[in-house]
Amino acid sequence: LEHQRVESFLISRSRQSVTVAGERFVFDAGEPILTEYSHKYTIDGFADLASPAGWAIHKVWTDRQGLFAVVHMVVESEPPLQASEPDR
Repeated sequence: LEHQRVESFLISRSRQSVTVAGERFVFDAGEPILTEYSHKYTIDGFADLASPAGWAIHKVWTDRQGLFAVVHMVVESEPPLQASEPDR
């Protein structure tokens, strides 16, 4: 699959610190803060991505230009089990 994405950033206007869930983060003035990865897929590419996890496309609604879609997915099958490390 060809991965296309848009990355969104905020730029810190001053040196500042933010506490989230008890952890402190310090940002310098001018520092970019990555806020989002927005991945873009074709309908077929999205189906190919979802299929190994057991999902299938049930219905798709798009805008007139086909640039935006809402996809109704259904569980088609149970995804294969992944090998994991034993509990210690």
